[in-house]
Amino acid sequence: MRADSTEALIAGLRHWTRSHDPHVRAAVDLLIWHEFWLRRQDFVRACTKRSGPDTYIDWDAAREFVDAGTRASTSEHAILDLAVALGENRYRLSIMGSAHSRAIADAVAQAVGVSRG
Repeated sequence: MRADSTEALIAGLRHWTRSHDPHVRAAVDLLIWHEFWLRRQDFVRACTKRSGPDTYIDWDAAREFVDAGTRASTSEHAILDLAVALGENRYRLSIMGSAHSRAIADAVAQAVGVSRG
Protein backbone atom coordinates (compact mmCIF):
# COMPACT_ATOMS: atom_id res chain seq x y z
CA MET A 1 0.00 0.00 0.00
CA ARG A 2 1.31 3.45 -0.84
CA ALA A 3 2.23 5.76 2.03
CA ASP A 4 -0.36 8.37 1.00
CA SER A 5 -3.04 5.65 0.91
CA THR A 6 -2.07 4.55 4.40
CA GLU A 7 -2.15 8.15 5.61
CA ALA A 8 -5.64 8.63 4.11
CA LEU A 9 -6.78 5.40 5.78
CA ILE A 10 -5.42 6.58 9.13
CA ALA A 11 -7.06 9.99 8.72
CA GLY A 12 -10.40 8.32 7.99
CA LEU A 13 -10.04 6.02 11.00
CA ARG A 14 -9.17 8.94 13.27
CA HIS A 15 -12.20 10.85 11.98
CA TRP A 16 -14.42 7.84 12.73
CA THR A 17 -13.09 7.34 16.26
CA ARG A 18 -12.98 10.97 17.38
CA SER A 19 -16.36 10.66 19.13
CA HIS A 20 -16.44 6.89 19.47
CA ASP A 21 -16.35 4.66 22.54
CA PRO A 22 -12.98 4.40 24.33
CA HIS A 23 -12.59 0.70 23.52
CA VAL A 24 -12.93 1.41 19.78
CA ARG A 25 -10.48 4.32 19.99
CA ALA A 26 -8.02 2.08 21.86
CA ALA A 27 -8.33 -0.66 19.24
CA VAL A 28 -7.82 1.71 16.34
CA ASP A 29 -4.97 3.53 18.09
CA LEU A 30 -3.22 0.18 18.59
CA LEU A 31 -3.59 -0.63 14.89
CA ILE A 32 -2.36 2.82 13.90
CA TRP A 33 0.62 2.57 16.25
CA HIS A 34 1.51 -0.88 14.93
CA GLU A 35 0.90 0.08 11.27
CA PHE A 36 1.51 -3.43 9.94
CA TRP A 37 -2.14 -4.37 9.37
CA LEU A 38 -3.10 -0.99 7.94
CA ARG A 39 -0.45 -1.51 5.26
CA ARG A 40 -1.74 -4.98 4.36
CA GLN A 41 -4.11 -4.76 1.40
CA ASP A 42 -5.81 -8.05 2.31
CA PHE A 43 -6.72 -6.69 5.75
CA VAL A 44 -7.75 -3.27 4.46
CA ARG A 45 -9.96 -4.76 1.72
CA ALA A 46 -11.58 -7.31 4.02
CA CYS A 47 -12.00 -5.29 7.18
CA THR A 48 -12.27 -1.56 6.47
CA LYS A 49 -15.16 0.35 4.93
CA ARG A 50 -15.62 3.97 3.85
CA SER A 51 -18.59 6.12 4.78
CA GLY A 52 -18.21 9.79 3.89
CA PRO A 53 -15.13 11.16 5.63
CA ASP A 54 -14.95 8.12 7.90
CA THR A 55 -13.13 4.88 7.44
CA TYR A 56 -14.33 2.29 9.87
CA ILE A 57 -13.37 -1.22 10.82
CA ASP A 58 -15.95 -3.94 10.42
CA TRP A 59 -15.17 -5.82 13.63
CA ASP A 60 -17.06 -8.96 12.54
CA ALA A 61 -14.99 -9.13 9.35
CA ALA A 62 -11.84 -8.41 11.35
CA ARG A 63 -12.64 -11.27 13.74
CA GLU A 64 -13.08 -13.62 10.77
CA PHE A 65 -9.78 -12.36 9.37
CA VAL A 66 -7.97 -13.07 12.65
CA ASP A 67 -9.59 -16.46 13.10
CA ALA A 68 -8.66 -17.49 9.55
CA GLY A 69 -5.03 -17.49 10.68
CA THR A 70 -3.72 -15.01 8.16
CA ARG A 71 0.02 -15.32 7.60
CA ALA A 72 1.98 -13.03 9.87
CA SER A 73 4.46 -13.35 12.69
CA THR A 74 3.17 -14.52 16.04
CA SER A 75 3.46 -11.03 17.53
CA GLU A 76 1.80 -9.35 14.52
CA HIS A 77 -1.09 -11.77 14.76
CA ALA A 78 -1.35 -11.24 18.52
CA ILE A 79 -1.52 -7.45 18.08
CA LEU A 80 -4.34 -7.81 15.57
CA ASP A 81 -6.20 -10.29 17.79
CA LEU A 82 -5.97 -7.92 20.77
CA ALA A 83 -7.02 -4.89 18.71
CA VAL A 84 -10.04 -6.78 17.36
CA ALA A 85 -10.97 -8.02 20.85
CA LEU A 86 -10.86 -4.42 22.08
CA GLY A 87 -12.82 -3.10 19.11
CA GLU A 88 -15.56 -5.70 19.35
CA ASN A 89 -15.67 -5.14 23.13
CA ARG A 90 -15.13 -8.86 23.64
CA TYR A 91 -14.33 -8.50 27.34
CA ARG A 92 -17.01 -5.87 28.01
CA LEU A 93 -14.41 -3.39 29.17
CA SER A 94 -16.78 -0.53 28.36
CA ILE A 95 -19.08 -1.49 31.24
CA MET A 96 -16.43 -2.03 33.92
CA GLY A 97 -16.44 0.24 36.92
CA SER A 98 -13.31 2.09 37.98
CA ALA A 99 -12.15 -0.57 40.48
CA HIS A 100 -12.47 -3.35 37.90
CA SER A 101 -10.85 -1.17 35.24
CA ARG A 102 -7.84 -0.50 37.47
CA ALA A 103 -7.52 -4.21 38.32
CA ILE A 104 -7.64 -5.15 34.63
CA ALA A 105 -5.08 -2.49 33.69
CA ASP A 106 -2.81 -3.65 36.52
CA ALA A 107 -3.15 -7.31 35.44
CA VAL A 108 -2.27 -6.48 31.83
CA ALA A 109 0.65 -4.32 32.93
CA GLN A 110 1.89 -7.14 35.15
CA ALA A 111 1.52 -9.64 32.31
CA VAL A 112 3.81 -7.59 30.09
CA GLY A 113 6.26 -6.77 32.87
CA VAL A 114 5.41 -3.09 33.30
CA SER A 115 5.30 -1.66 36.80
CA ARG A 116 2.26 0.52 37.54
CA GLY A 117 3.45 1.32 41.05
